[in-house]
Amino acid sequence: MFCRLLGPLEILVDGEPLPIGRNRQLTVMACLALAAGQAVSARSLVEAVWSGTSPQTAEEQVQTLIWRLRKALRAAGAPDNVIETTAVGYRLRIDESQTDIAEFERLVVRARSVAATGDYAKAINDYTASLNLFRGPVLGELTSPSVAAIAAQWEERRLATIEEVIELELKQEKYREVVGKLRGLVGRFPLREGLRCLLMTALHGCGRRAEALSVFREGRKALVEQLGLEPGQRLQEVHREVLAGKERASAPTVDAAVFVRAPAQLTADTSDFTGRSGLVAEMVDDLESAEQAPSRQGAPRITVVVGKCGVGKTALAVRAAHQARQAFPDGQLYADLGGTRAEPATPTEILHQFLHALGIPQQAIPHDFRELASVYRSLLATRRMLVLLDDAEGAEQVRPLLPGTGSSAVVITSRSNLTELPGAHLVELGPLRTSEALELLRGIAGPAGDTGEAAAQEIVAASGGLPLTIRAAGARLRARPQLRLTYLAERLRSPASRLDELTHGSLDLRARLAGSEYRLGDAAKALWYRLSLLGVPDFPSWVGAPLLDLKTSVSEKLLDELVYRQVLEVAGEDVLGGVRYRMDELTRLYAQDKAGEVLSASTRDSALRRALDTWLWLSQQAQGALEPADGPTRPPVPNPAVGHDIVDEVLAKPVSWLRAEQPALKWVERCCGPDRDMAMRPAS
Repeated sequence: MFCRLLGPLEILVDGEPLPIGRNRQLTVMACLALAAGQAVSARSLVEAVWSGTSPQTAEEQVQTLIWRLRKALRAAGAPDNVIETTAVGYRLRIDESQTDIAEFERLVVRARSVAATGDYAKAINDYTASLNLFRGPVLGELTSPSVAAIAAQWEERRLATIEEVIELELKQEKYREVVGKLRGLVGRFPLREGLRCLLMTALHGCGRRAEALSVFREGRKALVEQLGLEPGQRLQEVHREVLAGKERASAPTVDAAVFVRAPAQLTADTSDFTGRSGLVAEMVDDLESAEQAPSRQGAPRITVVVGKCGVGKTALAVRAAHQARQAFPDGQLYADLGGTRAEPATPTEILHQFLHALGIPQQAIPHDFRELASVYRSLLATRRMLVLLDDAEGAEQVRPLLPGTGSSAVVITSRSNLTELPGAHLVELGPLRTSEALELLRGIAGPAGDTGEAAAQEIVAASGGLPLTIRAAGARLRARPQLRLTYLAERLRSPASRLDELTHGSLDLRARLAGSEYRLGDAAKALWYRLSLLGVPDFPSWVGAPLLDLKTSVSEKLLDELVYRQVLEVAGEDVLGGVRYRMDELTRLYAQDKAGEVLSASTRDSALRRALDTWLWLSQQAQGALEPADGPTRPPVPNPAVGHDIVDEVLAKPVSWLRAEQPALKWVERCCGPDRDMAMRPAS
């Protein structure tokens, strides 16, 4: 699927244009495509379609428009869930790369990088390719003021890009070639001083000074008469240069090292940061000791704060970095790596950002990636700097951003443990303690949180001790003083609405979990959804095999991926010597909702039936091993995915196994019933 927005709206599915229909459907589709994978609220869609004159049934009509779009997309061969319903509205499940807007951005960024190296001809080719993506007025067929405002921004981007490419053509002294083009543009946009400057420069370069001065006079007259303004500084400077007969000055050669400065990029500390005092002190000690006694091997001190979404990794890292910043007088660099976004930041983008922060002008920043990394390491080689890399996707994204010497320190936050990084110090962050969680809730809720100790504890428990969800609960109480703790606690008792009740504005656990989900492979997601249906506190590793009907060795790799992405936890060692896993309640509720959306009822039933049958059959074998019996000691396994090795271990330790699996076997009995007629219900 590909969305073309730089012109009339066009949605391509397998290369074929999708017939969308009337203006309202076009407007909704345009809003979703412009957001490219981000949720668009129902309210925003209503405003875009009706512009302040919406009927009472507006949201219901939007639902109908979404239904029609889904139907058209399905008929064209797009995935069934390509338009996803979210907590606040709707999301088009595409990457930014599936739009011509992203292609435009990529080409412009590359053109600027190439231009900085002095290869103007190659840069002009990229600029021209980016401008060729515009097929006409951006979304010009739509009458929505909301869409028109965004379209105007892109028309402005187009003009700015045209100015950039003409500037390069002038650097190549193509004065005569651009005069005609510039006259047409100045005629269409007479108040755009940048274009007028370029036209004057081109005319002056052709030796046509009188015409260049006439262009200035015409521009000044238009500005004074229409806006009551004199020409800006740049236009006046070009005017003076033409009057003086000056030739255009070439760009000066820059020594990058001269421009280095001490950046202070850390984001603001959290004013109501609660708890974690021991971890903060530990991290500050590590950072300060790293600065005082850098590694003898010359490697920077690396601290990785790892934990599931909403647990407060960034807040902890930023607080520790602020408290330790005096130990790094040469500055602090910060980058959001976007590891849980659809398109994480690339090391090249971050290196550009860092070099710019260090004072390197754009024209001095190398184009080649290896040179970029080399300049970055050289600048930090003798400096004492703190680098905070937030929301890392994995080690490969981080490695090029590490300083080359031990004079600097690095703090990384990630949902992955990044154990691949040599010498990394791991700080595993868990939920807040109950006392800390209660303190945070009361601090945010204000007077509404001062009464009802039992209710407050119930809210904190339902929040899973996560700062994100506790903040959401506290913010709801603060925003609605009439909302009592007991009422919110009662609402949180229902699993079906718990995630909704623990959402407030941008404090949205669903959105954060979606980032983890996006990074999972298809098979890992399929297993995650099925695991959420189990009504057990924890489970052994072999359960994944019957749920997906795969071999145990394959399912165990998928379980490792789920743990790596922090949507599954290791609960401990199994009595059979394997690993037991658990899923926290809020994560399970999210995955269970997704299972209901993505998996058919028959698929869910089949997966549960295989798991229940295997659990029940293993319990029968364990019971049989406790009694004398004739016949084979290795009966056939009902589900070959589990394998004889599991059966042998159960038969070797039947008492221990039955004791460990007692909670699971009780759940199996409830599901199967006395007549083994299983009522297939998700765990509650």
